[in-house]
Amino acid sequence: MCSFLLLRNFFLCILFSTPIQMLFAERAYVSNRDDGNVSVINTSTNTVVRTIPVGRMPFGIASTPNGAYVYVANENAIHVIETARNIVISEITTDSEILSVSVTPDGAYAYATSMGGNTVFVIDTATNTVIRSIDVGSDPFAIAITPDGTRAYLTHENINSVFVIDIATNVVTSTVDVGNTQRGIAITPNGAYAYVACGENITAIDIATNAVTATIPWENGGCEEIVFTPAGAYAYVVDETNVTVIDMVTNAIIKNINVGLNPFGLAITSNGSHVYVANGYQDDTVSVIDTKTHTVTSTIRVGNVPGRVTIARDITDK
Repeated sequence: MCSFLLLRNFFLCILFSTPIQMLFAERAYVSNRDDGNVSVINTSTNTVVRTIPVGRMPFGIASTPNGAYVYVANENAIHVIETARNIVISEITTDSEILSVSVTPDGAYAYATSMGGNTVFVIDTATNTVIRSIDVGSDPFAIAITPDGTRAYLTHENINSVFVIDIATNVVTSTVDVGNTQRGIAITPNGAYAYVACGENITAIDIATNAVTATIPWENGGCEEIVFTPAGAYAYVVDETNVTVIDMVTNAIIKNINVGLNPFGLAITSNGSHVYVANGYQDDTVSVIDTKTHTVTSTIRVGNVPGRVTIARDITDK
């Protein structure tokens, strides 16, 4: 009995002294556009642990909130990866190129933009079937869903307006003029603002009023994607040359971080400790940024032309 108690106490000590992120590992999933596959990175070791074949020219990628599935946007389909086994379990075919994808906070639906088809497809994640097509005008690019799951904000490359979609009805209910060449979009963690990457600037939209409340000039040009730290203190923005850190209290740029060549997409871990940056053409790596120091701490070789990254939480060692 004494030996059993000692052994039990030993394991309890390990359990409660081990950081949460070690017990609940996360994986970074990176779409490799020219290879037609997805690299899976163990964020504890920063090593590629699996490469998963998907369709032609994968780009947009998103995890379900529970980390169980990853949706990958391809040339004419969306592939669904089951993260427990890291295999494709479903292929949702479409008649046009899918560029980006986003999942509702409850995990019930995925919204995918079809650039050539001028459409947003609504996918039921229980059946992995398209249940609705929303006409949204020319060249929809990226989509972000509010934390309460009531609205989706959609950017366009060739229309001056961000479209607002009501999730309950799947109808465009409002448009917000922000300028041309819109790319990525992200909602602040508190659901108060949508930040839009507009090439030469970052535009902030008040969710309550759908009014533009701030514009941040972008000297580097080509701002592409935005992520926020969980508490909303900082935003990380990737552009054609580096990653820039914005203080969300003042909307001021506080640091530029050199990463690999042609950075394109980024994602942040759930605890906000690290940002993973896909470095595309001529580089084929992922840079890992420590958010405490705003410095690159690791560089990981992935496939050809990595485009986008998503983080999926999981507790298994794949």
